[in-house]
Amino acid sequence: MRHAKRVGLICLGLFSLLSGCSQSTTPGNPEPAGRTTAPQPVKRVFDVNSGPHAAGKQVLVAHGCFRCHTINQARGPIGDGQDDTLPREAGPELGTAGADPARTVEWFMAFIRNPRFEVPTIRMPPYEGKINEKDLRALAEYLVSLK
Repeated sequence: MRHAKRVGLICLGLFSLLSGCSQSTTPGNPEPAGRTTAPQPVKRVFDVNSGPHAAGKQVLVAHGCFRCHTINQARGPIGDGQDDTLPREAGPELGTAGADPARTVEWFMAFIRNPRFEVPTIRMPPYEGKINEKDLRALAEYLVSLK
């Protein structure tokens, strides 16, 4: 009888382990082994205030660049006072904007002032006179750093 009881307890323990009954799925505990949940989309957050290029990032936000652009698939806030619920335009991803060695700080400054000098049909508006030189340089230095 003792042997049958032991075998029964072992079987019950194995069954509960395999079925996941003995594990909790409360917050902080991982999903039991063998169970999977649908992958949740990752919302990438743009860090505006840290790093060596925080000033350039803040210019990017202040002038509404995230209305059209992403950086490494992250959407940042739109700081241009416009309604953030409006649909965003589809501009180029900027995560590797500085990878081309021809795109120097001076190139980016000229491009941002007047994008049509490079691409006459571009939808990006010119920022000549809208961004002061110090902020424009900070933004260009940030964009060059994106490799």
